[in-house]
Amino acid sequence: MKTALLITRSATGAAHYAQVRAALAELGTTEVLHGAEGAGLLHGQRWAQETGNAETGFAPDWQQHGRAAGPIRGRELVRAADNVLALWDGKSRGTANELREARRQGKQVKLLMI
Repeated sequence: MKTALLITRSATGAAHYAQVRAALAELGTTEVLHGAEGAGLLHGQRWAQETGNAETGFAPDWQQHGRAAGPIRGRELVRAADNVLALWDGKSRGTANELREARRQGKQVKLLMI
């Protein structure tokens, strides 16, 4: 099961990782997909190293897409996933956009508010 990590930038602490790890186990995740930067990268790589499972980063192409690169990357990330795990502070517009995209695509979403 491929799980997209949509994690607000401020969720970098050990307690946040513990939430991610527990939720990924609950979802039956075998591969994490992340945005190739920030908290998603941090927690995704750590989880993959600890569990021996795969992780894949989706880097935004700022040069080709300019300011649209983040939303384009978010759509591609969600599209490639079977389900979504989000840690959201209720403020981050990027995470909010990715959550809307996941729901639009009909993905199962596990949302943890931080």
